[in-house]
Amino acid sequence: MFVRLFCLLACLTAPLVSAEDRILNTEMCGTYFFIKVVLDRDDGRSEEDRTLRMLYDTGASSNYVDQQALERASGTRVDIGRTARIRDADAGDIHFNFIRARVQDFSHLTTSLGYPLDGIVAHDVFEDFTIVLDYQAETITLTQVDLPRPNGEWIFNTRRGDDRPWLDMHFNGRRQRVLVDSGSGTTLAINRLDRYDTMTEPVNTGYAARFDQMEPRRAARLDGNVTFGGITFNRPMLTETPSNQLFGGALMSQFRVSYDPSEERIMFEPYEDGPITTPPYRSIGVALAPQESLLEVVARLTDAAPDLIEGDLITHIDGASVGTHGCRPRTDTSPREITRLRDGVSETLTVPIIDLVP
Repeated sequence: MFVRLFCLLACLTAPLVSAEDRILNTEMCGTYFFIKVVLDRDDGRSEEDRTLRMLYDTGASSNYVDQQALERASGTRVDIGRTARIRDADAGDIHFNFIRARVQDFSHLTTSLGYPLDGIVAHDVFEDFTIVLDYQAETITLTQVDLPRPNGEWIFNTRRGDDRPWLDMHFNGRRQRVLVDSGSGTTLAINRLDRYDTMTEPVNTGYAARFDQMEPRRAARLDGNVTFGGITFNRPMLTETPSNQLFGGALMSQFRVSYDPSEERIMFEPYEDGPITTPPYRSIGVALAPQESLLEVVARLTDAAPDLIEGDLITHIDGASVGTHGCRPRTDTSPREITRLRDGVSETLTVPIIDLVP
């Protein structure tokens, strides 16, 4: 999930007016789908003030909402850890009668992502529909057309324990259970990376922000293939996680994904024929951690990193303040403009994007 950032909205009813397809009101940030949920409150405030941007997370089992975002949108303040009840909201062609969500503080996740993360909606929030994630069209469509029965090639049964979508994948023939997680920006996240044959030794790639901690990450390219059904990933990039093993959004974005939570089925339609390759693991060469509305440099990851040292604070990225700069496309490798604060002195640097793992 947002490198398992979260969990989410637990009780929701959506009226089934007709069998026609519904298009959700969404925005994308990188490979993350955000659903714009607008509260129906006639109190004179703007639609933007009444909007919650909720991450759609197939790997989440509960719904969550950010405390400050909830207060802004609803005018109601709920203590962290309590349950909020949000009534009457719209997300494009869907009307929510009732949403129940646990209240959390997502400010550090917004700072890390660079995009307002107001909450998370769980994998089964639209359980009466088949959910179609079209990464190229950047749309989420809800349809009542049932998926065909699993064929083991492109359509799979996701029943592997809990009710979230799990798959069996084969890493050089070794079967592993992975969670299909649209809320994670990773490619394939696996446990104990040292167990796998990799093209090079795993390298440190920084940290992943979660609810209550920062998890260290390493990455390496598999010396071999990962397969499930008729789909092959050729020497994919692997990252290491101590938590659930994940099939993340960076790889899901290679497909049009249709998910039926009630029947526990999922279908993958590749956008291109043949084995799927993954790009290098890229960054600016330092590990960053959120500190209120800033990012702190906590480690240099390579000698090729720019003039950034531990303790430096990043205040702006590409001219926008941290937390509002948004998500670049993964294919954008142009240099970034970063404003660094060191010993009270602010300076703007142009820093290259570095291939940490080729």
